[in-house]
Amino acid sequence: MLKYFLFICFFYLSTQCAAQFCSGNYCYEEIDTKQGLSNNIVLSLLQDSEGYLWIGTYNGLCMYNGTKFTKMQNVLGESDQNVVNAIETIFEDKRKNIWIGTRYGLVSRYTKKEKRFYIYPNTINAAITGFFQDKKGTIWVTNDKGMIGSITGDKINFYPITVDENILSVAEKTDDMLIIVCAVKSYVFSKLNRTAAIIRYNGEKAYNYNSAIATRDADVFTVNQKGCNLINIKENTIKTIIPTPSFFRSPSHQKIALGNNTIYYTDGVIMGEYTLQGKHISTFSINELGHKNNTEINTMISDKSGIIWLGTNSGLLKIDKYKYQFDKYMSNGISKYITHDYVRSIYTDKQGNLWIGMRNGAVNKLCYNRSNNQYDFSGSYRLHYCNKNLSEYTVNCFLQLRNGKLLVGGQQGVSCLKHNSNIFTKYLPDSINTRIVEVWSLYEDAYGNIWIGCNNLGLFIYNPRLKRVYHYMNNPSDKNTIAGNSVWNIYESKNGHIWLGTSNGLCFPQQFCGVQNLNFKQCLLNDTKPIQVWSISEDRDSNLWIGTTGNGLYSVSLRTNKINHFNNLVNNVVASVFFDKKETIWVSTVNGLYHYDKKINLLNSFGEQDGLQSSDFNFKAYSVAANNKVFLGTKSGIVSFSPDSIKTRNYNHIPVYITSLKISGVDSSCAISRHSIINLSYKQNFINIGFAIVDFTKPETHTYRYKLEGFQKKWTYTTADQPYANYTNIPPGKYKFLLEGSVNGNDWNSQSQFLFIDIHPALWQRPIFWLVLCITIVTAVSLFVYKRIKHIIKKEREKNKIQLEIVTLELNALQAQMNPHFIFNTLNAIQHYIINHDDIAANNYLSRFAKLMRLFLESSKNKYTNLQAEIELNELYISLERLRFEDKFDYSVTIDHKINVNGIRIPSMLIQPFIENAIKHGLIYKQTKGILKLSFFISDDQEYILCEIDDNGIGREKSKQLHNKNEKYNAHASRGMQLIRERVDAYNFIEKRKIGIEVIDKHYPEEGTLIKLKIPVS
Repeated sequence: MLKYFLFICFFYLSTQCAAQFCSGNYCYEEIDTKQGLSNNIVLSLLQDSEGYLWIGTYNGLCMYNGTKFTKMQNVLGESDQNVVNAIETIFEDKRKNIWIGTRYGLVSRYTKKEKRFYIYPNTINAAITGFFQDKKGTIWVTNDKGMIGSITGDKINFYPITVDENILSVAEKTDDMLIIVCAVKSYVFSKLNRTAAIIRYNGEKAYNYNSAIATRDADVFTVNQKGCNLINIKENTIKTIIPTPSFFRSPSHQKIALGNNTIYYTDGVIMGEYTLQGKHISTFSINELGHKNNTEINTMISDKSGIIWLGTNSGLLKIDKYKYQFDKYMSNGISKYITHDYVRSIYTDKQGNLWIGMRNGAVNKLCYNRSNNQYDFSGSYRLHYCNKNLSEYTVNCFLQLRNGKLLVGGQQGVSCLKHNSNIFTKYLPDSINTRIVEVWSLYEDAYGNIWIGCNNLGLFIYNPRLKRVYHYMNNPSDKNTIAGNSVWNIYESKNGHIWLGTSNGLCFPQQFCGVQNLNFKQCLLNDTKPIQVWSISEDRDSNLWIGTTGNGLYSVSLRTNKINHFNNLVNNVVASVFFDKKETIWVSTVNGLYHYDKKINLLNSFGEQDGLQSSDFNFKAYSVAANNKVFLGTKSGIVSFSPDSIKTRNYNHIPVYITSLKISGVDSSCAISRHSIINLSYKQNFINIGFAIVDFTKPETHTYRYKLEGFQKKWTYTTADQPYANYTNIPPGKYKFLLEGSVNGNDWNSQSQFLFIDIHPALWQRPIFWLVLCITIVTAVSLFVYKRIKHIIKKEREKNKIQLEIVTLELNALQAQMNPHFIFNTLNAIQHYIINHDDIAANNYLSRFAKLMRLFLESSKNKYTNLQAEIELNELYISLERLRFEDKFDYSVTIDHKINVNGIRIPSMLIQPFIENAIKHGLIYKQTKGILKLSFFISDDQEYILCEIDDNGIGREKSKQLHNKNEKYNAHASRGMQLIRERVDAYNFIEKRKIGIEVIDKHYPEEGTLIKLKIPVS
């Protein structure tokens, strides 16, 4: 029981000491075999020149890039199978080789270029304690038996320095002399004589060092019972620069590590940060949340980014100072404690106390402690109507009146803290109190009136002196009412306007001189949809900064009334907006905290990866405390920080590396080189490329983009979960693989990594092969085609000759058939006149007939005739037919003036049969006098004559009916149209140019038929 009590007392004192010296709530991330370590006992650590973390454990060696552990194989060759692989020390030489020393005296060297280990035989069974490389490049090895060895070729030659004394560190005094710091004494070692002599600093005889570490300037920092000491090699002096803190454990627990111009000094419970001259910077507890206080630290380093790594017997501990710039107040906190985690509102009263309103939790009070510049929990307060039912405790806002009274607004209305009590009693009279619920904002104006903003109930203004309430609601038809019925925020600007942040934008009362009959001027941020305004803040330039839910951040100039919308936030649901001393803007959202410098347009974001216990901030839950720290409420407690002291990392300098290469499933990582070309065969076109950003701050946010130039044009993006690129079926060619990385997904490193890949084609994939093959094929095909075409042409000529003779004979036969047909019809007309004893008409007709016969015989001798002769022939024929049928119809011939009738040739006797049909089958059966129109046009391209034969006869349908009716009485069968169609088909076949024939039947009220001929011109 006594031991338990003593343990509790020690733990309490240690946490109080931590709180006294702490600058923040520091905790750490613990990494063990579950994350990939080969063993939980971590004995040695090294960060190499490329940023990789090498971890030596009791059973193996690991390499860590921030997201993945690689367990190194064959570190000790065949010895891996026979001894415990305890890695006591790790070292990187100037050639970037990694040296490994084990507990049982074995030494191994890893070359990154070849990715393999070389084993150095050693017969001395002693733990290797360290490596050192002098200016000449010689590698020196030390052990815990007081011996130092030099590596020459593949051998290690050891020289005794002292007897069974652990060598802690080595430094170079001159080109020929080394300083060797052991656990008890220091020695000077001659490289030439291989002898050592004791060095005494300031007359001291024994030092009893626990640990020692050399700097680049050849100074050595040591730790003993006095504290942290500096051995000045050049001056041969020793000085205690950091006395051991009184609350530190024994020197056996103490370790030091060198950072960037800093020293980290710890006993495993408390850690201090100092300058190289011993000036205190900060002190913090690494066991703030009650982790076991007997942490045994085997090794400790500080990496390039300032992260501190502790190798312990229970795993690897990671401490990131940047990650813990934010204080955390939680229900399970020790020095920073609140009773409930869902923080709904925060308020700083005139006495500097912080009041915390909860959802389903009692009101908390935090008092400012000037001795440690912190806020400590002072007590909890309940509401009068809640009794012990915490589910009814919901406080959305606070207000301290000028008379000192403290009001709270919540679900049940407005309450007031009773004097010298921990109870908030009702503030409004009963008749008023029942009407005012779901209060979200409180404000006291210059006249002592209390403005109360409610959800869906609008604005209430309470006059305490008259005990009267004035109520204002939104009226959509009246622009002089408040903008929305949910009033989330009430804020007074420097010009005296009282602004209401509502569910539909901003508004303020016009000509405010009393609370009766107020008219409001609305300031809608967006005309298209309602915008919820939760947060209002004003900068030095009289600009209001408006935080909205879903629309991001707005600024409203009170001088020019200009509204600007800032939409570059990652999350547009703004919880609060406030300014620091430099007038830079801080914006809390439901998904992170943002710092925006409007002068340089720089935006930094903070999330849970940066140390926030929650990035989901509650609306309006913020306050600037008496110590200038900002307190923000979340659903997981309170986040507190000093805006002026927040530091951000520069991620642009962090490189990205190509870490692995697999070609067709075979590991080919040894081929990775920045300046060489990877030559592959056509079969090796399946490639997997692995990569990593060597940064340990926020490895889960790493983002990559890559492309294979020559194979793809656009970047491909991937995250830390899949840090590799896969390519399949890459065609032969020369390619350049480009890779870029981003630590936070926003800032891309300008230094790209690349690989040159040359996939050689197979013989049949080479251009020369295809050129020769194509020439051969083309030649063979050309010969074959030439002979084949020659044969086909010969046969076609013979065939066409025969067909042409046949068609010509057929065409002559058709024309021979047409001639008697025309003559027969004409003689019938002459016979008609003779029978009727009309000698004059018969003589006139016979004269015209003789002329027509002459034209016809001349035309029928040739396949082509000029257009003038064809027109004259057809006009003469029409006139004869008109005489024959006793002026039964009139006719007209129209010729386009563009036509050169003497210079154009068309097929002979092509038009007459259509004219004959129009007369014999259409016009002669018409009861009234008919009209026949013959028109000639020429196409725009001068290639065709367009001929139209238009009659207004009875039409083809009636003519057919009459023909069928009189068929048995008519011994002559007309073959004019049939002959002309056969003749047109023959012409089209011979000339390869088509004559177009279109027959159009006219319909009521018109009668007759329209024939359109499209005749090629020759």
